[in-house]
Amino acid sequence: MKTLHELAIKLQDYIIKSQQDAHNQTNMNITKYNNLKLRMETKLHFPNIVICIGISEAVFNFAEGTKTDGSLGPDEKYVRKWLGSSTVVADLKEIYLAMSDLVKAEDEDKAVAMEGEADEAKKDTPRRKQKFRNLLEMAMPVDGEFAEDEPEDDGVELLSMEEEMSKDHSEKEEDNSAPETVEEVKKGLKDMLKSMFRRKN
Repeated sequence: MKTLHELAIKLQDYIIKSQQDAHNQTNMNITKYNNLKLRMETKLHFPNIVICIGISEAVFNFAEGTKTDGSLGPDEKYVRKWLGSSTVVADLKEIYLAMSDLVKAEDEDKAVAMEGEADEAKKDTPRRKQKFRNLLEMAMPVDGEFAEDEPEDDGVELLSMEEEMSKDHSEKEEDNSAPETVEEVKKGLKDMLKSMFRRKN
C-alpha cells in the first residue's frame, strides 16, 4: 500500500511534467511544489483528499471526482486530471479504508477506556464513602459509638436516647446541690451528638 507522502511526490512530478509538456516552462515556479502535501480528514464523512500547494488548499471527494471546498488556482486543472486516474483513485481508496479502520479501532479503544473509567469510578465510590466515614470519626470521636455495624433502628434508638436524657435531667433537678462532674458533661455531649447524627440519617 502506498503512503500519502508517496502519492504527494507522484502528484508533484505529474504537475511539473504536465507544465513542461505544455511548453509553459518560462512561467513555471517548481519550488512552490516542494511543499505539496496530501492529507485525509477523519471528520469528513466521505472519501476525501485534502491537497495543499503553497498557501492554497482544496478538498476533493476522490470517489466522485468532485471538489467540495477551497481552491488551488491554475494548478487545479492538473490536480483534477491526476485524480481522474483509476490507479490514483484505487491507491487513495486503499489508504482511506485503512485510515477509517484505524479511526474506528481508536474510537473503540476510547469507548473501552471510558467504560473502564466508569467501572473504576463505581468501584471507587464505596472506598470514598468509607474514607469520608473514617474522616468523620476522626473529627468527632465518640468512643466507637458510631460504628458501621450497629443495627439501624433510628426510631427506637432516638426515643430511648431522649428518654435517657430526660431521665438524667430529672435526676439532676432532684439533686441540684451536687455539682455536675466532667464525666457527666462528656456523657451529655456524647448523647446530644449521637441524637443529632441519628436525626440526620
